[in-house]
Amino acid sequence: MFGDFQSLKSNPDEHRIQPIEPSHLAPVLGRSVEEIQQKGLGAADFPSNGSLHIKLMDGSFVQFEHAFHVVNAQKFAIAVFTEHCGYHVFPFHEAEVSRIQREVLFVQAF
Repeated sequence: MFGDFQSLKSNPDEHRIQPIEPSHLAPVLGRSVEEIQQKGLGAADFPSNGSLHIKLMDGSFVQFEHAFHVVNAQKFAIAVFTEHCGYHVFPFHEAEVSRIQREVLFVQAF
């Protein structure tokens, strides 16, 4: 196949990326920890005003629609929560996060 990914071991000196907890989501969403735990995330929690763009330290980038992010410097993590594509955790080191607003300039009508 493509190699034995189970044999890959992390560098013990590398910072571990830890999961984001509801207490980190509460201030971003403006909701209580209890409400997040009881109701989870809903469509209104995900912005529709542009794309979330994250540039990583090596110059690579990811871009998400209907997504918000949470930074946790203590855990060296940027977590991205998307409405339809789950959540993702990226390394914090030298990352740059921005929201790109779109302006439709032209649409070809058929």
